[in-house]
Amino acid sequence: MSEQIELMGINKLEDSLLRTGYLIPHITRKEKIPSWDGFVWLYNNKNHNDKKSDIEARIPVQVKAETNQNILNKQIGFKLDKSDLKNYLNDGGVIIFVIRLKDFDNYRIYYEKLNPIKIKCYLKSMKKKKSKNIKLIVFPKDNIEEVADIFFNFAYDMNKQPFDNIFSLNEFNKYHPEGFDTLSLHYHGIQYINPMDYLIDKEVTLYANHSTGKYSIPVALVKATEISRCINHPVLIGDEEYYPSFNFSHSKEEFKVIFGNSFSYICSTNKASFNFKIQGTLTERITGTKFALELFKNKHFSITIDEKEPFIISISETEEKIDFPKEAECLSKYLDYLLEIKKVMEILKVDVDLDFNIITKKDEENINLLVSAILYNKPQNLTVNDKESLGSFIKDVKICNITVLILFVKKSLS
Repeated sequence: MSEQIELMGINKLEDSLLRTGYLIPHITRKEKIPSWDGFVWLYNNKNHNDKKSDIEARIPVQVKAETNQNILNKQIGFKLDKSDLKNYLNDGGVIIFVIRLKDFDNYRIYYEKLNPIKIKCYLKSMKKKKSKNIKLIVFPKDNIEEVADIFFNFAYDMNKQPFDNIFSLNEFNKYHPEGFDTLSLHYHGIQYINPMDYLIDKEVTLYANHSTGKYSIPVALVKATEISRCINHPVLIGDEEYYPSFNFSHSKEEFKVIFGNSFSYICSTNKASFNFKIQGTLTERITGTKFALELFKNKHFSITIDEKEPFIISISETEEKIDFPKEAECLSKYLDYLLEIKKVMEILKVDVDLDFNIITKKDEENINLLVSAILYNKPQNLTVNDKESLGSFIKDVKICNITVLILFVKKSLS
């Protein structure tokens, strides 16, 4: 590149980096270092005054400037030699920059973060090839917080990814190193209060973590469109706990709260919806019905995410127009029915939970028979064979996933 184009391009890049307050670039001009063009010093605060104690990391960079009339592309190609990739791997990674200049005032910066795990993937895919074409994406030069975040997160990966300690996800699943039982994604930066806002739709490293908390192994690069996790905080109405945990899913468009196996709350920018369908075992249905009744009475429930203040969710503002009195009346009758079944199971000393997901019409008939006979002591009209008609008999009665032996006693008509 000509000296003028080189200086213009470097100046454009340095201007963007310096605006963050966290980055001090040291990019060489004219004289070049093999494979690199300099470094960017990352500081852990804006008021660093170049103090050594405030240095977070020194990040290697390669910078190229070029003239090109097409500055509207969302991504461009860039060719790298295998020898350069090996040098970058040994040094802990590099950030590649290309400044494409249409003229002095019209330009676009492209970049790619090459952390060790990505370099290893590139080298593995190259086999005997001597070079690799990679894709560079648009650098967010006008968003100083996002620029700083790029360097903070890259510095974290550099520190966590020594080149001799990287597994592929397939290798990890195959060998499963002892003690590495959990997987995690990480955010280190200044822009986002909620890390999920950063992790969605961005390429990030997936780490396997040791149970001691002291070690992490990078295993894959992922780009998640939705992140789901189980949060071990209770679902409450007032001070009453109904569920000990809930699933929380987060995407760019919406978040979902799912608990039990009967309830979900979905919220996006313009709308919110609450959905419920009482299902599951007898115990789960009793809990779900009690929760729904109390919810329709109070119109809200609360959850806690990431140790923050409880988040109160109102169902009176959702799109669904719920007829609360009508729903409550139906649910109240259904709860009475479930509690009667529970009482019968206790009398029969049944300690297996009834799986209502597989209930049949015959099961319902048997349930109604037992409730009527055992709880209300009402005689039952049965269709019996000749032997059974002679007097008392024992018979299997199937209900969902259980079978109970019941003694039937013939009642005299007199």
